[in-house]
Amino acid sequence: MSEEPEYVCSATLIIFGDNLNPKEVTERLGLEPHQSWRKGERKSFVRSDGTVEYFDSVYEWGGWKCFITDERKDSELSEQLAWWCDLLEGREALMHELEEAGCLVQMNCFVAAESSAEVIVSADLQRCLSSLHLELAISFSPDSPSI
Repeated sequence: MSEEPEYVCSATLIIFGDNLNPKEVTERLGLEPHQSWRKGERKSFVRSDGTVEYFDSVYEWGGWKCFITDERKDSELSEQLAWWCDLLEGREALMHELEEAGCLVQMNCFVAAESSAEVIVSADLQRCLSSLHLELAISFSPDSPSI
């Protein structure tokens, strides 16, 4: 019998900026985003059948998002954050440049639990995130872990 996890979570790397060029971020980071857009582009979403729905509204800023890999999505939050730290190692200067250019450079986390849950981010992990100039945002939701 498998034990239900204490919580489900995700850690997503996001970069937002007024004049953000997502293509440049992709090239410089060497990572492919799952979502990206430029300021002024029409907002859209991809339906389950693969077609794209466009809205009348436009993005007010540029954005770039990269989600945790499928292999790691069932890991605890600290393990996901450690994976991101390992993946981004050596890119500290680039992350600092993005921050200095006025971009929001963030590790955006979501945690859902049926009841109380403990999330521990060690001092070493905090230092790693800080060295990468990553703001840490964690949203908690009192939802069922089966989401």
